[in-house]
Amino acid sequence: MSFLTMRNAYVQMRLSSALQSSAIVTMDRIEREIRNASSVSTIESTLGGVHPGVLVLNTADSVGNSHKLKFSIVSNTIRMTLDDVTDMGPLTDPTVVVSNLKFWRLSNSRSEAIKIEVTFS
Repeated sequence: MSFLTMRNAYVQMRLSSALQSSAIVTMDRIEREIRNASSVSTIESTLGGVHPGVLVLNTADSVGNSHKLKFSIVSNTIRMTLDDVTDMGPLTDPTVVVSNLKFWRLSNSRSEAIKIEVTFS
């Protein structure tokens, strides 16, 4: 095996690792924040399977102050913003491109859920 072949395999392995890591970290964080939220702000969110989707959650901090937590695509990365002011940074690795982000709100009289579709590359 030549040096170039080994180098290409290494680069592909690193990209694959970044892709997997970004997917896991992003989905875990969104899932955790959805579980901790009091509700979904349907007025401020872009739901219904529209790209680029925006999810805004109504949350509270440890002392009970109300906040809005937004997930959206900015420059091909998924970012979290608190109260439309504080950028909490990207959830995805800078080498990973997010080309699709869609949210759906599913609800009935007993529960509410969010379906997420994301394409990482």
